[in-house]
Order: sequence, then structure tokens, then C-alpha cells
Amino acid sequence: AGPDYTLDQSATATLTVRPKAIMVTADNRGITYGQADAAFTSAVSGLVGSDQLTVPGTCGVSGSHTAAGSYPITCSGADGGGNYTISYAAGTLGVAKAVLTVNAPSPSTTYGVKASTVSLAPTYGGLVNADTPSSAGVASASCATAASVTSGGSYPAGSFPVTCSGPTGTANYTVHYSAGTLTVGSATLTVTARDASRPYGAADPAFTTTVSGLVNSDTASAAYSGTAATATTATATSPAGSYPITVASGTLTSTNYTFAFASGTLTVTAATTSLTAAAVLVTLGGHSAQVNVGTISATLRYGSSARPVVGATITFTARSIAVCAAVTDATGKATCSLTAVQDAKVISSLGYTATFVGSSDLLGSSGSAGLIQFR
Repeated sequence: AGPDYTLDQSATATLTVRPKAIMVTADNRGITYGQADAAFTSAVSGLVGSDQLTVPGTCGVSGSHTAAGSYPITCSGADGGGNYTISYAAGTLGVAKAVLTVNAPSPSTTYGVKASTVSLAPTYGGLVNADTPSSAGVASASCATAASVTSGGSYPAGSFPVTCSGPTGTANYTVHYSAGTLTVGSATLTVTARDASRPYGAADPAFTTTVSGLVNSDTASAAYSGTAATATTATATSPAGSYPITVASGTLTSTNYTFAFASGTLTVTAATTSLTAAAVLVTLGGHSAQVNVGTISATLRYGSSARPVVGATITFTARSIAVCAAVTDATGKATCSLTAVQDAKVISSLGYTATFVGSSDLLGSSGSAGLIQFR
């Protein structure tokens, strides 16, 4: 200390160690509207070495914080022991808007059903917290289709987009819109063949049809164009009986209808016949009459065109007494060669009657002939 001083080393002093200031900072958190709170945590800055808080404290948001927005997160109750003084810094809880989807419907209907009965009301996806469209702010959203309504009050057949519009965002929601499709099926027209009939062997009549199932106040000319095709399995030589008359689309076309087809029935009836007996030329010889030609005959024809009937049995009688029988040839003619006894029957009866009893395809007929000349 130098020659002029003596050092007194008995004096003492005091070291004061003050508590260290530390900061507890709430961690920021983010949730979406409708979600529960995340766990709130904090970060501590300023601790020395491996020191830790003796009490970590708690963090949270005071008051209601369900609506979308930003809310402070505050912490309290931490304890660092005697070596630390604690201050707090707030964090932020961000509540983001939820996504709400307004869904357009995809209804299906049929042409002819009134458009007013087809619901185009939207449905909603993503509502939370027991919200309704009204409380969520989207009750004004509405949907419409690009399909025009016909004069009869229904939508035309086809597929048409359905779109919705309304608010794009509300206090708690971001609003999205999804499109749908309106599907309108075709109505069905039933084309039915009218029943028809004709005699055996005749040509088919012109087949006609009826159409049923028009809707929407349509007329036939407005509903479709073209004609149906008709056919039958019967031919001119088909035996008497019933045959289907089938219907096909032919040239039929329609925008709003599809076609169904119903068969009719062609009834082939037995044809009328005509039986013409040939007159007999006789001559008198002595005290008795004899048939000059020695034969009797009759010709059988059928239908309006008088076609010959081949292979039919013709019976010949004289005053209801059987004379003979013969089968028609390719010209429809049946001929009997008479014996003397048969001659006598014909002569005494002054003629004869030829009879065809008929068949499943041909109606019966008869014809008579007399004696046309005596010599």
C-alpha cells in the first residue's frame, strides 16, 4: 500500500444477488371455427443453466372465443423460486373461418312431371356448432337449373346443370358452391297395332296403329314424327287362325319420348267359296232318257279373285239322294262319270246338286244344275 499507509484487512462488505428477470411468453395457437381449443403452452426465456420453473403456470383465453377472429392468450401462476422474477407476454389465438359448402341438388324426374314439383333446394355441408343455414348467414342461397320450362309446365328430356348462388362468406364461414345435375327422363309412348282380319288367301290389309301416353298437353304432331313399321308372320297361304301383328320403330323419332310397342292380332277367317254346277245335256232314246255326255261336274272357287280350290271333295246328289263324289283338279273342277243307274237318278230329278261341306280355311257352298235340252 506504500510507506505512508498501513492496510487494515479486517473490514467486511456485503454481496447482494438480485433475482433474475425471466419472461413467460404464451405460444400462439390457431384453430378453425367449430373446433375445440388446442392445448395452450408457453415458452420461458432467461432461465440460467438447467434451471426450471418450480410451477409452470397456466395459459388460456378469457371469455368467449368461439367466433372467427383473434384472441389474446395470457399466462399466469408461474413460479421460478426466489432466484427469478417473472413477467408475462401474451400470445394470440387465431380462430379461422370454417368452410361451408352449398350443394346444388341432382334431382331426377320424367318429362311430363310439372317442373314446380321438382325441388331445387340446396343442402349444406360443413355447418358446425349446431348452426343452421339461417344462423350461419347462408339462408339466402338458392339454386336454379339451365333447363327451360315447356309450355306444358314440365322440363324437357335431357340433362341440365343446376347451380347455386348466394353469399361467398359470412362471419364464421367461407362459402363454396358445388353444382348438381337435373336429369329428365323421357316419357313413354306405347304404339299398339290395331287388330285386323282378312279371309284365307287374301292379301293382308294395311295395318294401322294407335299411340297412347301423351303428356304435358302434347299433340301427336308435336310429340313425335314418322310412322311405325308393322308386320305379321301370316302369308297368303297361311291357314285360318290368329297371327301376331308386330310393331317396330320404323321412322319414329321423338325428343321427349321413348317408344314401347304392343302387338295386335291378325285373324285369318275361312274364305267364302262358290260352287258352280254344270248343266246336263240329255237326249231321249226310246222309252227312257239317257245322259248324253255321261258326266256331271262342278267347279269350286274361293275368294274375291275366284281362285280354284284344288283337292276338295265335292258330293253330288239328286233330290237328296247321293249320286257320286269327286275331287277337284287344278282348275277347281270335280267330274263324275255316271253309270246308267246314276243317269236315271239325275234324269228323274231333272238335275242335281253339288255340295262342298267346307274346311277350316274355306266356307262350304253348293250349286245346282238342271237338264238343259231334250232331243
